[in-house]
Amino acid sequence: CMKDFIYHLTDHNFQNRKIALMENGSWGPRAAGLMKEMLEPCTNLVFCDHTVTVKAALNAESRAQVAALAKELLA
Repeated sequence: CMKDFIYHLTDHNFQNRKIALMENGSWGPRAAGLMKEMLEPCTNLVFCDHTVTVKAALNAESRAQVAALAKELLA
């Protein structure tokens, strides 16, 4: 599960990365915030300003969020 993956990253000194977060808003609308909190002890991580929230399926709004996140990652 994602929690185990994040624990693995923090246990192995994950650092010096740019992080993009995506969450499933239909069942876990706080997931991005919780993942960010779990990763904050890692050193020199930069979190993207854009977070993608998908509710059930991609729609026009979530597609726009993905496009904005992609532009941010490529900048």
